Amino acid sequence: MTKAAIAETEPNIRPLIPLEYCSPERASRLFGCEVEDIFHWVATGAINLFAEFSGYKIDSDHIELLSDCDWFEDSNSEGVISSYYGPDVNNGSNYRPSLHYLEPYDPSREHELRISGLWHVDYDSEFSLHVLSRMDGERRCILTAFFEPFKKSSGFKPSLTLYDVLVSDMPARLRIKRDDLLKIQRHINSGEVMSMQSLTPRTDKAHSTNENSGKMVSNSGRVTRKQCCFIVDLLRAHGLTDTDFKGSIGELRQKIANKIPSIGSLDVDDNTLIDWLRKAGVR
Repeated sequence: MTKAAIAETEPNIRPLIPLEYCSPERASRLFGCEVEDIFHWVATGAINLFAEFSGYKIDSDHIELLSDCDWFEDSNSEGVISSYYGPDVNNGSNYRPSLHYLEPYDPSREHELRISGLWHVDYDSEFSLHVLSRMDGERRCILTAFFEPFKKSSGFKPSLTLYDVLVSDMPARLRIKRDDLLKIQRHINSGEVMSMQSLTPRTDKAHSTNENSGKMVSNSGRVTRKQCCFIVDLLRAHGLTDTDFKGSIGELRQKIANKIPSIGSLDVDDNTLIDWLRKAGVR
């Protein structure tokens, strides 16, 4: 068979344009399918659905937070902004997920937690993704950020989940990422059905940690610098010194128990106690 004949029998597959992500509507136009097809693949677990944010203020009280040493601080005219970009902070992209926590200088103002980048959208037992994609106005959902691994050779990818987040204008925020765009393209060209996963809607708000992730979980919100300084001042009032704060954590625990018997054994782990001391600037 000649080269010309071979070329005529081979499918003319156009390469995917260099998009990192796009809307479901854009994806359907790229591949000549229906938007409903995109959401069918999302609902079956064949591909993932993300939502895009830029400094979006959230009101969730159920947030997994990482230890203070993983946050990057900056300040502006309003207050101190602590941002989290994941462990691989210097090798990320503009659309990776991030959190930004504002501690205002004005004590009368409330603290703010905002999110940016692409967050994975999870759904509850009441609404399917088909319905969610068509909803106007606000909708509560579960958002998860997936970060680059601590080490490239590690199979563990750290994540951060926000529960019961009220999101406005959800349909306009929905995105499909490039790896899934390529997956769709391959299966449309081959005609093979994409493998499906059984997706059980997440209704629980349980927080989990991985021993290797170095994470600290908080159910009640972030411990601020002012709160840490207040804790340290209380310890100083009971006779503890800066030397004690810089010494062994085990010895510090014993001194606290001796000087403040009503506390007894301090009900926080060593990493949490160290974070408090660092935030207060005494360790």
